[in-house]
Amino acid sequence: MKKTLRYVIVLLLISFVTNAWFAVEIFSQSIQFGKSYINVSKPNGGTFEAGDILEIRATIALTAGTVTRLRYNDTLPANCTYIAGTLKTITNEGFTYFTYTDANDVDSGNVNGNFIRVNIGNAAGACNEAAQGNTITNAGTLANNMRPSFYKTTCIRVIAYQVKINTGLPYGTSIVINAGNFRYNDGAGVASSSNFSAYTLKLSQNLSLCSNSIGANALVSESNGTFGSGKPKDRGPSALVPLPYTYKTFTANTPNDNFYGVSNNTSGVYTTNAALSYPNANRVFSVWDIIGDHTGATNPLLGNPPADTVNSTGGYALIVNASYQPNAAFTQTISNLCPNTYYEFSAWFRNICRRCRCDSTGVGATSAGFTPGAGNDSSGVRPNLTFQIDGIDYYTTGNMPYTGTWIQKGYTLITGAVQSSFTITIRNNAPGGGGNDWAIDDIKVATCNPVQLLNPANSYVGCDTSKNVTFIDTVKTYFSNYKYVQWEKSCDNGVSWNIIKNDTIAFNAIIGSDSVGRSLYNFVPVYADSNCLIRVKAGTTVANLSNANCSVVSSGNTRLVISKCSILNIALRNFDATLENNHSMLGWKTDIIIDDGYFVVEKSTDGLHFTEIGTVMSSSFIPGELYSYSYKDMAPVNNLAYYRIKASTPGGKLYKYSEIILVRTKADKIGLISFTNPVRNELNIQLISNKPGMIEIDILNLYGSTISTQTKNIKRGLNMLQLNSFPAKMNGNYFMRIRFEGTVINKPLIKL
Repeated sequence: MKKTLRYVIVLLLISFVTNAWFAVEIFSQSIQFGKSYINVSKPNGGTFEAGDILEIRATIALTAGTVTRLRYNDTLPANCTYIAGTLKTITNEGFTYFTYTDANDVDSGNVNGNFIRVNIGNAAGACNEAAQGNTITNAGTLANNMRPSFYKTTCIRVIAYQVKINTGLPYGTSIVINAGNFRYNDGAGVASSSNFSAYTLKLSQNLSLCSNSIGANALVSESNGTFGSGKPKDRGPSALVPLPYTYKTFTANTPNDNFYGVSNNTSGVYTTNAALSYPNANRVFSVWDIIGDHTGATNPLLGNPPADTVNSTGGYALIVNASYQPNAAFTQTISNLCPNTYYEFSAWFRNICRRCRCDSTGVGATSAGFTPGAGNDSSGVRPNLTFQIDGIDYYTTGNMPYTGTWIQKGYTLITGAVQSSFTITIRNNAPGGGGNDWAIDDIKVATCNPVQLLNPANSYVGCDTSKNVTFIDTVKTYFSNYKYVQWEKSCDNGVSWNIIKNDTIAFNAIIGSDSVGRSLYNFVPVYADSNCLIRVKAGTTVANLSNANCSVVSSGNTRLVISKCSILNIALRNFDATLENNHSMLGWKTDIIIDDGYFVVEKSTDGLHFTEIGTVMSSSFIPGELYSYSYKDMAPVNNLAYYRIKASTPGGKLYKYSEIILVRTKADKIGLISFTNPVRNELNIQLISNKPGMIEIDILNLYGSTISTQTKNIKRGLNMLQLNSFPAKMNGNYFMRIRFEGTVINKPLIKL
């Protein structure tokens, strides 16, 4: 929180004909306060877990005048243990300025049970303080020109100590960081205090960002968290940035502390030259980076260049100049969430100040005599942000150093069993004064969806027989709560879907960091199902299966292509094709003539979906034992084409399909249609060949070593092959290699 104390106020009120009023105040004293913490155990960001070490920090910044009887009181948080010897005064950048013993002695610091007392200023002596209170024993005096100094006009001191979250605490345990208080007498001798608020943080599993956050961004405001785009350099304020942050446009010295801007070009005086020297008058405060936004950048680390707002438009980002207070910089309530579902809450950030440091003597990074920080760092206070859900702290980003690049920060959370909404907040968690200036863009709250693989994929080609067919749906996910699946069928091309099976799967395999489970659907193909579609939905609850926003559909639908393969008593023989000037010349023979019948010529580019391209009447021009027919495809072949012939009686009452043949403009002689993936024991392969022969099927491990080789005889047309015993016993990733007369096909495989 912020508190400003003033006395000897000169107020000049000037009235113009416009009735505008201006107030000019002259202060002799101004104080700002802030309280925050860092997770020492997770310097690069993370959630809070048992065993983590927290450093709790309370800041006082005296920008003018003097305060007396200054002391700090605090109470250690429950469920935590104080780490002995960590009580100290540090600079706002985190460098140790003075250390205290824990004992009640003359160094002015004391840890007594659960209570902490530090006397601050020019006094020394034992605290004589066993609890929070108003005693002033040995409390000191602090003036704005004392050290650590901020540009020789402000004294910034941070009281810090460390606690360890007790081991063994379960996830869901709350840790309350108590308010604590700076107590002092102001310049008029009035007793005052900082009046901090307590923080509540909750322990949760430190899950990484989703590897498959393909769900729709639930953050629908501010152009789905991207802040939109436009031509004006300064877009205007955001309704999702709460007070006390206040909007300002970009000028040579704004946005200043506790202000923000929304811009596509962060120069103070307009320029698109991001490579200007430091300091430079075109930069805000002469030192800020000149950048554009992050959305859609070719290189996500570099982001977009500053927009040329004279000639074009550019994307916007939110730019925050944070001060000493841990204020919220972005907040929104999100509805229509899915219960018991994992979400990624993340954003892209950038530290935008390379030369903002002011050393403890008050010399700035662009001035002579400046002393850089550790590692020759001159960026100053590093941004550190907290992610809140419904007012509870769950994650901190860690201190973000200046790198000249963007970085994504965030974590994965799970909603409650019936939860459908929450409020997200991103809050500053670092002290201000020389740094702590940052950009934020591409805020995302998106579901962590599993990957579903339906096999056979795209299409199943078969006959109307009594043979049982098995479809397999494989669910691969980092989170094993997508265990409810629903098989559905549509016979109106996806307009409506009917449930054909509900199932609950067990995740009984691990591939990499993902859990893998599968569901089987067994059915007997019937001709009435031809051209119907099969799909599978997965959900974390049974109710979520009925919600299109909360269920995940398998990647692609499988179309059933089912024929009455033997309904017409006719032999279709010697079906073949040749290429003449890239046009297919088809020929076939039959053993009988179909009275008043005909042959439908069908063509496909994938071997699965065929369309009619012509008909040939059933008659023989060359009498003999077999009756010969031919057809020329007038459309040229582009790379490959599949053909089949449908012999039909008048009206299509009886018919029979030929085999499928492949025509290629390349030398390849075979084409792979589908195969079992993932595979457990049986490996089923559908392929098509333009000639009979023998193929070799190799299984290789990830290092390219051949585990096994099997040979199979194939015929011209469609072939259904099966390896009854997959040669690899270990779960993991493999490769399948098919070789046939110089043609080689390589495909990755997953073994369960």
